[in-house]
Amino acid sequence: MPSIMLLAVCRQSPNAVACVRLAIASLTTALVSLIQTHACPANVTHRAIQAFSALDKDGRVRLPIIPVHCDHNAHVYYILLHNIQCRTDLIEKLNTQNISTVFHYIPLHSSPAGLRYSKISGDLSVTDAVSDRLLRLPLWCGLEEHQNRVIDAVIQFS
Repeated sequence: MPSIMLLAVCRQSPNAVACVRLAIASLTTALVSLIQTHACPANVTHRAIQAFSALDKDGRVRLPIIPVHCDHNAHVYYILLHNIQCRTDLIEKLNTQNISTVFHYIPLHSSPAGLRYSKISGDLSVTDAVSDRLLRLPLWCGLEEHQNRVIDAVIQFS
């Protein structure tokens, strides 16, 4: 039973204290699991930021900008390349090494549904340019043992 529902049931239970303790234990277990799940990709992200920082400083790629008072969300890790041809070439090179990458998204205004149902206002050239240059790199639990191979391949290309 989900912990929140358990708390609601506890309000009506004759043994409310034991019931609340059970709900707290359940919530604690869920929280620990959530923290562990988030920590894994966060570690991978931190390693990627360290490894690619020299490429960013040299202007070979652009890394995500993370304000000092924030943490990376560890959901998606991307780099920005110079243009669509560089991105395409890197995707092809990584694919030859069995490293799967994707270009993330097609801007909504360019998608089939966007073209059919939406109206745009103003110039969206920045959105189009970023979309052409953005490359998502692998980010998942278990990547740690393969991450150096991904990092080395990106560095060799750049």
